[in-house]
Amino acid sequence: RDFCLSRGLGDVYKRQNQTEAAIEHFEQVAALTRDDPASAERYIAGLSNVGVSLANTQRLDEASAAFRDAVEFASEHWGPRHAMTATQQTKLAQVLVMQGHFETGRTAHKEALEGLRAADNQPRLTIVYALTSLGVVERKLGNLAVAKSLYEEAYEMREQLDALQTSEAAPLFLALGNLARLDEDDEGAERWYRRALDVQTGRPAIVRADTMALVAAVRLERGDGPGARTLNQNAEALAIEADSDTNRGRRGSVLYTIANNWDTAGNRPRALKLFEQAERLVVGTSDEHRISQYRVEYARALAAEGLTDRALEILQAAQVQLAALPYPKQLVVDAQALRDELES
Repeated sequence: RDFCLSRGLGDVYKRQNQTEAAIEHFEQVAALTRDDPASAERYIAGLSNVGVSLANTQRLDEASAAFRDAVEFASEHWGPRHAMTATQQTKLAQVLVMQGHFETGRTAHKEALEGLRAADNQPRLTIVYALTSLGVVERKLGNLAVAKSLYEEAYEMREQLDALQTSEAAPLFLALGNLARLDEDDEGAERWYRRALDVQTGRPAIVRADTMALVAAVRLERGDGPGARTLNQNAEALAIEADSDTNRGRRGSVLYTIANNWDTAGNRPRALKLFEQAERLVVGTSDEHRISQYRVEYARALAAEGLTDRALEILQAAQVQLAALPYPKQLVVDAQALRDELES
């Protein structure tokens, strides 16, 4: 009964963004189940929820420690080549990447994938998840051909499992869209983003707003101003519709994309209002690393309005994030060029 109550309260507080309370109850779940061999999966779930909650509030060292404990326990309980162990290893790898440890994170991802491939009764959808996650790391390292190969393997596996029409396929479609954009294939990017949007029916408003804003961005790049503005307006409405339980960092990162679209479309007053709102939401969250490029554009828009001090403040925050990214380096160069211009 105590276990069910703690888990239930943890889930409630997590949905309400009351992270400290959620962590407290998830830790209670772990404490209640740690010494009961029959409750090993519940113990791992408790630890994993603690790790995710910590990561969502940028307490990455603590999150990493929680996932290391989960990997160690799972390895001792089920063995190093087990799906449960590999799943926690993938989550640890994701936190390592969030900390800027890209090479270490890639190694951890590869070890997790090897464990999944070697597991009895291979959990193929879990392998798809690991392939996609490793592909994201390879993309961030600039290894685009490797990333594409991993995404294609994940796609083929989903196709074989008849699992391309579920919402769980959306992250793969989005990853393929992001890769297409890097390859300056805007048509291909839009196609993948729309496929993601198609399977996100019924998903939370903020999830659909995020994808719709990406479609709008590509429409702008393809020269369809009217279509892009309609999509961006719809994305903004969805983002505003998102209830108060939505993770504030996620809301902030989505609003950053929407604001950048408005600026590109020539509606700077609307863009500046949303940029500022997005900045307040995203700062100090695990989503902050997602918006470094958009922060540069925010700084550029502020500078154009003569707000140099605020522009430099935002630009410096962007440079801290960009310095940790191995690819693409041109973003670092562009940010420094803007800073030199503002300081001259």
